[in-house]
Amino acid sequence: MLLYVIGLILIILSLFENKSKFCCILLLLYMIMLMAYSYGNADYSTYELYYTLYGNNISFSTLFSNNGLFKTMCYIFTKFGLSYKELLIFMTLLGFYNLFSAANKFLINKNILFVLYFLYPYLMDITQIRNFLAMTFLIKGCSFLIKDGNKVKSCLLFCIYDLIASLLHVTFVFYLVFLLIKFINKKNIKYIAPMLFFIEVVVFKYIQEIISALTNIDKTDFYFNENISVFTLIVIIIYFIINIVIVYYISNKHRNEKWINNIYKINILMVLTIPVIYHSFEFLRLYRNVFFLNYICVSYMCQQGFNIKKHNLRNALIWNDSNIVLLNIVIVCLFSLYLFIIHDYLNTVFIPAFEMNRLIFKI
Repeated sequence: MLLYVIGLILIILSLFENKSKFCCILLLLYMIMLMAYSYGNADYSTYELYYTLYGNNISFSTLFSNNGLFKTMCYIFTKFGLSYKELLIFMTLLGFYNLFSAANKFLINKNILFVLYFLYPYLMDITQIRNFLAMTFLIKGCSFLIKDGNKVKSCLLFCIYDLIASLLHVTFVFYLVFLLIKFINKKNIKYIAPMLFFIEVVVFKYIQEIISALTNIDKTDFYFNENISVFTLIVIIIYFIINIVIVYYISNKHRNEKWINNIYKINILMVLTIPVIYHSFEFLRLYRNVFFLNYICVSYMCQQGFNIKKHNLRNALIWNDSNIVLLNIVIVCLFSLYLFIIHDYLNTVFIPAFEMNRLIFKI
């Protein structure tokens, strides 16, 4: 119960004291503690098993195999006489460093950003730690891709970071499609993305063969054996539309910020994930992995909109665009938290995050 209460207090404080660096530090330390010392969740024992398997002698070529960087990390930590617990701490610290340094390129105040991330999908990231670390490298790479005006430099840096992410989790190869945002403007991408979508649907059989080559046939059969229901697919499409509309609205409010336009274009390109989500709900994580970028947009708008003198009561009571956008994205986060975590993974993801922590509850 203690960690639930602390988390709720920190969320409320960070929202109302959104310029307080002290509140931001407290929230970040709390999130790092929950992740770095977690145990007992759905994937923890699996990662411990992987750590033991990959800790044996491996060759240099292993680094470039499926999930090779994670295997190599397991091997290195084993050679230093460390356990998976220490690797988990390292991955958590490295991941949050990536997220914070990426956010630092766009925001002064990061409280709202990390509150939104905490609401969703942070708790799932605690469980899927390898995907989490890969996601942070993707976000770090995207920070160069969307912000840097030099096409060659930004594309090169993005490719390097995405390669690192792909060596941790092979699905991150997909995000190379983001390179298109440097060559397609905001007006045209809404036409090009649907065209790519329909091409993807037509050649999906061949896409499955590519996925099989990158992973293995058994895993491909597992992911694509059953389709989600039409109703669920409709809900997912609406979910995509709502997120895209929010980012589109922010990009129109801040037309001079080209990086926000680039994040909008990334959201449009994410419609390419719908065919694979239809075949396996597991692939929703592909869209989930870019939510941090959307939260940066919302936080930036709030950072601009909340610059109201506190002594001016009349201005302080105005329900401005920033409040409305923030309210909408919080509703989306809470909806996601319930539907994608609490509804299906209450006992394997949500509860373990707060009730199974080695630092608080000694094991």
